[in-house]
Amino acid sequence: MLLVIQGFTGTLDYEFAAILLASSMIFAGLLATVQKHMEAMVRKALFKEKHEAYETLTEFSHAMASILDLSALTQTILTTLKRVLNLQTVSIFLLDNEKDVYTLSSSNGAGIEALQSIRLSAADEFPHYLRCSQALVVRAALNGSGKILPSILHMLDVMGAEVCLPLINIDRLVGFINLGPRADAQAYSQNELHLLTTLAQNAAVAVDNAMLYIDLKRSQILMRRTDRLRSLETIAGGFAHEIRNPLTSIKTFVQLAPGRRDDAEFIVRFSEVVIEDVYRIERLIHEILDYARYREPKFVREDLNEIVTSCLYFIEVKAHSKAIT
Repeated sequence: MLLVIQGFTGTLDYEFAAILLASSMIFAGLLATVQKHMEAMVRKALFKEKHEAYETLTEFSHAMASILDLSALTQTILTTLKRVLNLQTVSIFLLDNEKDVYTLSSSNGAGIEALQSIRLSAADEFPHYLRCSQALVVRAALNGSGKILPSILHMLDVMGAEVCLPLINIDRLVGFINLGPRADAQAYSQNELHLLTTLAQNAAVAVDNAMLYIDLKRSQILMRRTDRLRSLETIAGGFAHEIRNPLTSIKTFVQLAPGRRDDAEFIVRFSEVVIEDVYRIERLIHEILDYARYREPKFVREDLNEIVTSCLYFIEVKAHSKAIT
């Protein structure tokens, strides 16, 4: 730079050289930025559909984490992939943790009914291969490769998969997505495969979270049922104490009725008492049956005073059994 300035001016002007160098660097940076924007605009203009598909998959890849419903999540993943990539068929297999097998969770497209009968053990060759490779499996790239087991190629053919996306989270294969042939028969570009790799990583986290959410809800239901069983033990003690009084009046009426059947006043008065006691027993039985029957929790407005009052009786029974007054 100094030599150029000296050649034009005949002197060494360091300040002018610094300004010229800074200007050159700024211009080069602006040129690179403008070039990137121009390239993006050209790609968007010439390859509009691919550009929109890329943006859609990128946005969807980040939005999956907010879906906790497993059924809705898998269906949304398949619907989006089928629409954006113009696929004929697409399916997803997920791990059944209790049985340790991979089964069809959701599918989209025609002619995929046969997938419902496929059950792959976690120890089978295909899941083992996906778990070890932790990379996309492209059917076209495997043709003629002597390193791939024939059983892997056969399983891809059975599932109609041109590309298989393993869903791996923390070195655990939670499932895999099968992409069928594209309607336009186009091959997948490197950019598309790179994007699908990122989407598979995010999908694995989202699916794993949704599966954990299901396990959490099951655990909460079991805990509520366990609490209800413990409460029934207390209720049973209270029921025995509560039913003793009406049974005593009924027993007394049955014992006295034969000898005083001509006493109309006695029959009428005790009949009313017995009927009230029978209704009381029926009410207690219905309350216990209603409590024992499991119901889905519902959020409604309630009077706290009534709830507290309804619990006092069982506390009184428990206190009475321990000679507490």
